[in-house]
Amino acid sequence: MGLNDFNNTKLAIWPNPAKDNIQFSGADITEVRVFDLLGKQVLLQNLNVGTSTVDISSLKNGIYMVQASDTNGATSTVKLVKN
Repeated sequence: MGLNDFNNTKLAIWPNPAKDNIQFSGADITEVRVFDLLGKQVLLQNLNVGTSTVDISSLKNGIYMVQASDTNGATSTVKLVKN
């Protein structure tokens, strides 16, 4: 498994741009890391299988990279705009 593999399905997050919460589809996500554009991790959240919502209300408005890991250890990274 590699980047963007997720059992041969692409990771999708919505809404994007987002205000308070983001949701995931495409895989059983177990961990979400959010990085600013300087590469600093600004959020880490472990999720229970079946949970697909992450609270991002504490983040400042801007552009972030969201890295999600699934139950198989595969990771995917997508861009997120926070309003």
